Amino acid sequence: MKRPSFQFYPADWRKDAALQSCSVAAQGLWINILCIAHECDPYGHMTVNGKPMNAAQIGRLVGMSAKECSGYLAELQDAGVSSVAEDGSIYSRRMVRDEKVRETRAEIGRQHGIKGKEFGAMGAEHGGKGGRPKGEKTPGDNPPRNPRRNPPKTPALLLLLLLHLRRKRNALSRRLARTMSASKPGRTGCSCGRRSERLSRRR
Repeated sequence: MKRPSFQFYPADWRKDAALQSCSVAAQGLWINILCIAHECDPYGHMTVNGKPMNAAQIGRLVGMSAKECSGYLAELQDAGVSSVAEDGSIYSRRMVRDEKVRETRAEIGRQHGIKGKEFGAMGAEHGGKGGRPKGEKTPGDNPPRNPRRNPPKTPALLLLLLLHLRRKRNALSRRLARTMSASKPGRTGCSCGRRSERLSRRR
């Protein structure tokens, strides 16, 4: 299955002096060529059924006459924007280079056992395309979770409730301790006797 998209960097497009030196019509033709070459095989080459497209075929795809398309293709080639392969097909150097990088990453992933599904559904679907290789997960791909290293997250509201209950418990414990110490035998009488002695001395 072919990838539904390709990387496009607006800043690189705007900063490309060779491309910006071309007319707006030639730039429009080039972006259409990039979109068409994304669907072609080899990737990034303007081919159909394994043969290079000519100016008339490209013109029909983008809504231009063969003469107009031929002139703009020559303008792009003279500026160094487009390239021509040995078989005569027009191709984008950037797309071909990016495809090689993706395939290299995919091969490295296959060698090291990186599974496409680790990158989500799209990774499993496209596999080797885009540097995301196919493959089924094995039990060793998902090691058991260590609860000490990754403790479960507790909601803030629950933490506040626990803190409030702890404070209530401590307050109740202190109150109970004071009540028990005041109710010890002999303490009440002793304190009353001392209080009466102080009053008698004052009188």
